[in-house]
Amino acid sequence: MSKKIMGIYTSTNVFDVVALGSYGVGLGISYLGKYQAVRKGDTVGAAQFDRAIQMGQERIKHTLQKFRS
Repeated sequence: MSKKIMGIYTSTNVFDVVALGSYGVGLGISYLGKYQAVRKGDTVGAAQFDRAIQMGQERIKHTLQKFRS
């Protein structure tokens, strides 16, 4: 079953779309947390959120690559 997502024809299941959405939400929360940590001057917290943001972006890239293949 082929669907068109973001201009990409894909034959993926709903779970990948849901996963992509939840990674996106996680990224948003991480960015917010980092913003709060930076405002408080909490460098350790900011660094942890940086790592979370990086991991989230990697997961999204990985999932998008699955869409494209």
